[in-house]
Amino acid sequence: MFPKNRPLVSVVTVCFNEEDRIRDTAESVVSQISNNYEWIIVDGGSTDNTLEVLKEYGDKIDVMISEKDSGVYNAMNKGIRASSGEFCIFINGGDKFYDKDAIEKFECEKEKADINYGGIYEINKVKNNVKVKFLQPVEDYAYYLYHRCLPHQSTFISRKLLEELACYDESYVVNSDWDFYSKAIVKNQSTVKHLSYIVSVFYFDGLSAHTKGSLANQEESKKIRKKYFNLMFRIRLFVNILISRLIGRNI
Repeated sequence: MFPKNRPLVSVVTVCFNEEDRIRDTAESVVSQISNNYEWIIVDGGSTDNTLEVLKEYGDKIDVMISEKDSGVYNAMNKGIRASSGEFCIFINGGDKFYDKDAIEKFECEKEKADINYGGIYEINKVKNNVKVKFLQPVEDYAYYLYHRCLPHQSTFISRKLLEELACYDESYVVNSDWDFYSKAIVKNQSTVKHLSYIVSVFYFDGLSAHTKGSLANQEESKKIRKKYFNLMFRIRLFVNILISRLIGRNI
């Protein structure tokens, strides 16, 4: 059993050499109207001024870890293990909450699922554009997850579920969050809820941007599809795509 005074949300911030944007991340956390959260920092042993900036928020940080890690998912797992909240959300270095009531809005949700995802404001500096995604719910989670991932920056995930599914698989370099969502939703049939508001701001210039189209990304994508989507599903999907192309429309 959890203690009665546990926070609703554990905000986990994974960072490494993020001196240019870590203050924006920190301000978005400490300015939250709700105080029903804890803040956990997992720093990978930064050698720039990241830790100096974070020292300014020392009285707001509940857990501070600064040590070398074996990758982003190793660091995220450290954050999960250090957390005590009912739900975890990953607002990593450079990302930030969209507004001051992001946690309060979630707190006011009468019914919460295992996985609760909302909108994300994505800033792509590579293409110099901005997109708002996930303001509408995904219609078919299996179909969607066969192709791509839900946004962990805008998702409140049950800590109990994370622990039951052994957190993130650290054998992945790029796609462990995609593996987790596929395992939880497709295989485990965990409950999912869409939140009809923007939760976070994400800069598409980190790991996702640098590994898009890479061999590691391609190999991990194949692994996930084979692992969670059986042959009949893949055949049916292929046939649907083929038919839709023949009649000149997207499915």
